[in-house]
Amino acid sequence: MSMSTITQYRKDHELTLEAFADKVGKSKGHMSEVENTMRCTAKLALDIERVTNGEVDAADLSEDVAEARRSAA
Repeated sequence: MSMSTITQYRKDHELTLEAFADKVGKSKGHMSEVENTMRCTAKLALDIERVTNGEVDAADLSEDVAEARRSAA
């Protein structure tokens, strides 16, 4: 499966923003901001990647994660 955005992931899994936020452990408002900007902290990006079983790539949400992965490659 190709990587998806949070919006696409939620649609594919029939999750409301509130349900997704609960899975991640963040508020609906916070997740709305992340979903709209596609930016967040490295920790949250990695949490989202874990919760989505890798369907949403943390490197797409955090430049710090992207840079670390480029450096490790």
